[in-house]
Amino acid sequence: MYAKHQLWYLLLLAAPFLGLAVGRASKPQMGWNSWNTFKQNINQTLIEDTAKAMVSTGLAQAGYRYLVMDEGRQALERAADGRQQFNASRFPSGGSALAGYVQDLGLKLGPYSDSGIFGCGFTPGSWGYEELDAQTYAKWGIDYLKYDNCGGFHAGTYTQQERFQTMGNALLSSSRNIFYSLCQWGHQFPWYWADNIGAGSYRMSGDIHAQFTQDKSGVCKTAYCLNTGYAGVSVLTMIRKMREISPFQHKSRQSWADMDMLEVGVGGAMSEIEEQTHFSFWAALKFPLIIGADVTKIRESSLKILLNEDVIGISQDERGEAVRYVPELSREDDIQVWAGPVETGIYRHVVLALNYGSNKTNISIPWSKVGLEQDCSGSGVKSSPPTLFPEYTKPGGTRYVYRELDFWTSGFFPGCLYLLLERRRKYSHLLRRLSWKAENEPHEIHLQQVLHGWWTETLHRNAQITTTHDLGFMIFPWARPAWELEHDRTSYNTALKAAESLRGRYDVTVGSIRSWDVCVTKRYKFLDPSKDFLVIIDNMMNLDMIFWAAAQLGDDDMYNAAVKHAETTRKHHIRPDFSTFHVVNFDQATGEPKEKITNQGYSDTSSWSRGQAWAIAGFAQTYDWTRDVSFLETAISCAEYFLAQLPPSCIPPWDFAAPKDQAQPPDVSAAIITAYGLLLIHEALTGLGRESVYLKQSLRILRGNCSVHMNAGGKYIKTRQRIDTVEHGTVDEEVGWDVDMENEPETILNGATINNYEYAPRRWANHGLVYADYFFLLAGNKLLEMGVTEIWDCNV
Repeated sequence: MYAKHQLWYLLLLAAPFLGLAVGRASKPQMGWNSWNTFKQNINQTLIEDTAKAMVSTGLAQAGYRYLVMDEGRQALERAADGRQQFNASRFPSGGSALAGYVQDLGLKLGPYSDSGIFGCGFTPGSWGYEELDAQTYAKWGIDYLKYDNCGGFHAGTYTQQERFQTMGNALLSSSRNIFYSLCQWGHQFPWYWADNIGAGSYRMSGDIHAQFTQDKSGVCKTAYCLNTGYAGVSVLTMIRKMREISPFQHKSRQSWADMDMLEVGVGGAMSEIEEQTHFSFWAALKFPLIIGADVTKIRESSLKILLNEDVIGISQDERGEAVRYVPELSREDDIQVWAGPVETGIYRHVVLALNYGSNKTNISIPWSKVGLEQDCSGSGVKSSPPTLFPEYTKPGGTRYVYRELDFWTSGFFPGCLYLLLERRRKYSHLLRRLSWKAENEPHEIHLQQVLHGWWTETLHRNAQITTTHDLGFMIFPWARPAWELEHDRTSYNTALKAAESLRGRYDVTVGSIRSWDVCVTKRYKFLDPSKDFLVIIDNMMNLDMIFWAAAQLGDDDMYNAAVKHAETTRKHHIRPDFSTFHVVNFDQATGEPKEKITNQGYSDTSSWSRGQAWAIAGFAQTYDWTRDVSFLETAISCAEYFLAQLPPSCIPPWDFAAPKDQAQPPDVSAAIITAYGLLLIHEALTGLGRESVYLKQSLRILRGNCSVHMNAGGKYIKTRQRIDTVEHGTVDEEVGWDVDMENEPETILNGATINNYEYAPRRWANHGLVYADYFFLLAGNKLLEMGVTEIWDCNV
């Protein structure tokens, strides 16, 4: 990403608050303008459709309220009474009706005019008609005026300040409060006089161009040339030249400097990171945020950028002070650093570091160089989201090994973050011994990232996968709480889509959801899905998402498929002693089992402890959805088998039937998943008015395992993404930064065993696993939900 203009964007917590800047009563305006995409080709239908799209996309709710019709809405002649008029063929309803339509949607309408005898499209300008035009706008119910300069050079000897002030006076004397936006391209130094004529904003540049680096031919690169009427200026040229002209921006105190409209979502020439950079700089420099894209067809990635609450918060903060260029930390050819105070209610300072060179670069930013006098913690607002996700630490290691986003464990780390968020939102009043302080807790940064979807941004695509049974693990740990805690509709829809994809693997003949399409080991090969239908015990856990989706949709077929899968699993995976088979291979044609084997246990006849744990929790969850007591009894019987095999330490071996005369590695993950399942069983039994010993057993397991295998400290982990480069091929790049002490573990627990069977490619034990941590936190939250708060020896 660094070769394509990487933006590092840091919001700082607990920086010193120096007081509000003086004299700014408003905030940079936010809205939409037709010019960048449609030029003069606009009409009433387009404006009405755009207004509806501004509401349906959430843009209006995010603060984009002004809807500005640029050149193209006027008739070529004034009316008989001298008034401006709409082009009747394009806008048959006229100004008042259109303004009313827009206002009914909660938006505000704005037209375009010019300070000269004509506008940029040679429609009538307002020179000499200022009073009449201002009265006309007020009569229509207009709330915004973009006032251009194309015809101004033909307006005799009047200076720009005089021409623009005449319209300003007319607007001030009209019967309506109309926002006055100057578009004079920086001519004659408007930062000295815009405040005095009632302007809300003033242009400092020529017209923007929907390219990040490529200017149109003839564009001058000097600071003076930038603030003239030359059109076709690239985003990067504007950012670079702001170094010279930004000091003038601070001359005005009542009006906002404007470097033209946003090109986010316009065309397709800019990459996502370039659009992020463009939007972030416009927000931090306090330029108006005026969308130039067709919002009825805007790309999802561009819309997400425009809706970023943190970046909008920087634009609309209470302080109203633009960031300033930091020359001592910048370089002419490739690096710019900008910084300044903000007051968003959460953050106090913002730093932007832009690398527009062709090489990856590390820079050091001393707090003192960006206006800070004390240490503070930070939150990365916009960096490329991760495409690799934590899975495990190597034996004896402290750092996560990352796996690709479509690997089955990708959803657990974001799920952990949501469990921490849930703990804070719902149960912080119960945790008297737990003090969470935003200014010194590393995980606070991750929580901020999960709040705006950064950690899960790339995971939504997994819902489309139809080749795995693990969608419940990949999606549900984060998508359900994102909906329930944050009302994130995208995550809600993702979970529904994932459930549909998983239901698509259900086979009526077998009465089960297929786990693996194929499976090849040194022991056996299953290569023909038309003959072999493989189902593993783990699949019970993925039913939770299907039951949830069926409840949301009222889908009886989906519900019945999940019930049938549980019944088939109970019939064929559970032995008479209630130990479990790991894998059952069914005949695709008849639905009858052909063989019962293991892929992760010691032997085909043994009981792999994590598989037993999946059965306990999975059948307990199934009872919770169905209230079928037979599923609860199955969960209890599987739990009794587990407890009977458990050693006094409560730390299970990786397989209960592995030879006792050989040192067997433990598997904390099996213990923690079982402890969670026991809590579900306890909750179910007490709900039925029956006695339960399973809360006590769950606490015994949790205490026993965390007293031995809980790591001493946490780590703010680095995130990673996979990138493709011509020079190095596919490599992993770190995104993010460490803020904690070195050599501290990145997992909560150790003592897990990822695999230990004979043919495993990784026979690793005594290490951390992300899903062990997830179920550890899940069990802790379940205890809090149950009101159990007196057993926090291990900080469950």
